[in-house]
Amino acid sequence: MKAQTRWSYIAEAMPVLVVVGLLATSAGTLCRPVSALEPPARSEDLSDDQQRELLAERDRLWERASELLQAGKPRDAIEAAESMLTIERRLFGDQDAEVAFTLEWLSGRYVQVEEFPAAQSARQEQVDILIAMHGAGHWRVADARWELVHVQMLEDMSAEDRATLLRADELTQDAIAAYSRGESARAVVLIREALDIRRRLL
Repeated sequence: MKAQTRWSYIAEAMPVLVVVGLLATSAGTLCRPVSALEPPARSEDLSDDQQRELLAERDRLWERASELLQAGKPRDAIEAAESMLTIERRLFGDQDAEVAFTLEWLSGRYVQVEEFPAAQSARQEQVDILIAMHGAGHWRVADARWELVHVQMLEDMSAEDRATLLRADELTQDAIAAYSRGESARAVVLIREALDIRRRLL
């Protein structure tokens, strides 16, 4: 399915506020549960205390990465998240949902700073993990594969078109903020404008 068709289908088949939620995810506002209360089910040969310490450090790095991103420092956020990923690999191994989530998040940030080879590598590893976890036909795998194609498309775009697409992400965030303030009509206008940009460029 071509990207344009995909966005058109979403726009026409789902309520606008569901679209807001989907686009928020694509814009990088992913949320993960943060808890260091229990040790992970799978890890390298670590004691319970070591596992808990690493989980606490992982959670601290996630909060730090999120704060840095909100502060407009994506490269610093990437550095914190890469350190977090190293810890997660020690705790959970390479084939784990937590690792897949962090790779997804990192891919979005690599795109943000236009490091496209790193973004593609992170997305491809995420796809491989999801296939191992769910099978090649699972919807999560299909979505991750589409996002990998999306990264490749962005790399092939001109800098001007990428900047325009970034404007669509900003409009999406504005729509979410408007909805949170109870301005539903304004949110609809903004999300439709964002979708128009995405249809044209993708």
